[in-house]
Amino acid sequence: METDIHAQECAPNLRRCKFSSIGCQYQGTQLDVEKHESGNFHADLVIKLFLNLQTESNNASMLARLSFELLSLKDDNARRISSARGECDLKKAACNQDINSQQSECSILMKAKLDKLEETVKRQEIELSSCKQHLTDLELKQTKLMAENPQLEHNYATEQIK
Repeated sequence: METDIHAQECAPNLRRCKFSSIGCQYQGTQLDVEKHESGNFHADLVIKLFLNLQTESNNASMLARLSFELLSLKDDNARRISSARGECDLKKAACNQDINSQQSECSILMKAKLDKLEETVKRQEIELSSCKQHLTDLELKQTKLMAENPQLEHNYATEQIK
């Protein structure tokens, strides 16, 4: 009998309270644990567990709501980025078209000016050629006249010296 009492009280036979999973730290012999478990010590632990579960539930609901809101914001952001890219592409195309139009217009104006300059150069070349021919003709006439009249050649030479 003494060995039975000793066996029940021996440390290897210590038991934990059945409410240890919700935070009760009590340990004792089987008889002490049974007395402990029949008391009202665990009401606070149960209330605390309930409040923790309620808080976790509220946190889970809030987390779900925030996750949904985050996904919604991400979708909205993706739509805005896509829209902005589309607008940017349209503006870029319009700018490129405007630049091409301006380049084409500038090219046409430059071609017209170049044609006009080429025409002016040709006219001046013809006029220069005509002047050269006229000068050659005049020099020939002068040579002929001087050959016909030696006195004119002398007067001309004197005139050149002055």
